[in-house]
Amino acid sequence: IAGSTKIDASWSASGGSLELDVPLEADTPIWDEFHPELQHLTVTLRDPARHSVDHSTLTFGLREVTARDKDLLINGRVVNLRTTHFGGDFPLTGYPAMDVEAWKKIIRTCQDFGLNGMRFHSWCPPEAAFVAADELGFYLQPELGLWVPFSPGSVYTKYMEEETPRLLRAYG
Repeated sequence: IAGSTKIDASWSASGGSLELDVPLEADTPIWDEFHPELQHLTVTLRDPARHSVDHSTLTFGLREVTARDKDLLINGRVVNLRTTHFGGDFPLTGYPAMDVEAWKKIIRTCQDFGLNGMRFHSWCPPEAAFVAADELGFYLQPELGLWVPFSPGSVYTKYMEEETPRLLRAYG
């Protein structure tokens, strides 16, 4: 994404929001497992009254996920998912790696065996896994970690209904 745009915005003490359409070049590369092209968008917020500046860089891949009959498509091409099951087993530490390089090692091992994705049975990996997967062209299928019977109005169903949108917002 090239260029810059300046937009005046204001927030109240309780916050606010701003939506912005980011123009893309016609030849902006798209992301898939064969060409994991990532885009970088830097947002800079300036508060002249406080003489403060804050920056945040968003990194993402442009992709269109659709379905045709029983087929999953990425950017209009059928995806042949070849995934492994990962149940969150980390016998040496008891917890998942939290750094991108460790996840790249895990993902590259999967890719060396011809896999292009990983299902996280009943758990969601840390952000580092998503960063590594985006950089390496690897699909992730996180799941909510809960093994209980579900019934309308139950505390478990309520948890799932609240947690699912949070996961989608964070990693969607």
